[in-house]
This record gives sequence, C-alpha cells and structure tokens, in this order.
Amino acid sequence: MDDIKAHAERIFEGMEGEKHCRQYLKSKRHKFFQADLISTCPAGKYYLWEVKHQARFKAPPFDGHGLPMWQVQARLKFYNDTGIRPILYVLDKETNEVFVQFIDVLFAGKRFCTRNNSRVVFPIESFEKIV
Repeated sequence: MDDIKAHAERIFEGMEGEKHCRQYLKSKRHKFFQADLISTCPAGKYYLWEVKHQARFKAPPFDGHGLPMWQVQARLKFYNDTGIRPILYVLDKETNEVFVQFIDVLFAGKRFCTRNNSRVVFPIESFEKIV
C-alpha cells in the first residue's frame, strides 16, 4: 500500500509541475495542448496519440466514437505544422475493444457534430479494430 501511496504522490507532484508550466505559458501568451502520448515507431517516424476511454456514442445517426472539436482542430494544426500525424486511440468502456485511426482520415470522412458543435463523432466503421 505504501508503494501505491508513493506512486500517487509522484503523480500529484508531476501534475502540480505541469499546472505551473501551463500558467507560465499562458502568461507568455503561448498556445498549447497536452498530448496524451508521442511515440516513435521502429522505422523512426513520430506519432501523436489522443487516447480516450469512453462509452460508445449510440445512433442516431450512427454508433461511433469521438472527441471534442477543439482537440481535433488542435491535433490537425499540429500535424500541418510539424508533419507528426495524430492518431485517435479509443478503449470502448462497454466492450473493451480498441479502435484506432488517424485523425486526419477520420475528419476527412463521415462525421457527426453534436448540438453545439462541441464534440465530433466518427462512425465505428471508420476505425480499425485492433483488440
């Protein structure tokens, strides 16, 4: 139990440091977002991962998964600026299936925006199921 408590304290300390850094960047008028993960594949190419653990959006108009529109826009701008391609990785809360797809591919295809355009949902068929 002490190991868990020590680990939680380290996580909290890290979160405090990140909060401080975000406040500093805001004071300097930087724009920023916090990526969930950045990976390098064996061939040396970088990818930015947006990770979600969420319930499936149910029809109408279709079953799917999504994320806030501002995250889509920020990740696509990052891709255009850097060439580092963003991927949406979703662990479905109900089925434990994992769905992945490049965010630019998702956004170029069929999609549904919620009432106030706050969330964009992509059909389940637009993803590759990997688990």
